[in-house]
Amino acid sequence: MDIVEEIVDKIQSRSMKDILGYFIASEEDASRKYRNMKEISGELVGGLFEALAKDEERHKKILLVLYEKLFKTKEFNVPEDIPFWRARKKSRPFQALWRHWTLP
Repeated sequence: MDIVEEIVDKIQSRSMKDILGYFIASEEDASRKYRNMKEISGELVGGLFEALAKDEERHKKILLVLYEKLFKTKEFNVPEDIPFWRARKKSRPFQALWRHWTLP
């Protein structure tokens, strides 16, 4: 089972509250990863990663507004047994970026 199938399998039996909490945390996770990638990249690529991180933050804000309207709270729970998607070193885009960052 690949990571996408695992996520779908675990999330489909959850409540809407858990699902939204997962997606909010997933946006936080993605934003943090883009910021980390910005730190290890050059100025041009770093700007792209910063823009992507800001996009993830906007997505999180939208989801938080929806969460608050539905559940009357900003406090959300994150199901701990559902992994976030992570880039694998086997993926072609990841390999290309990795080569770019590790070349002298």
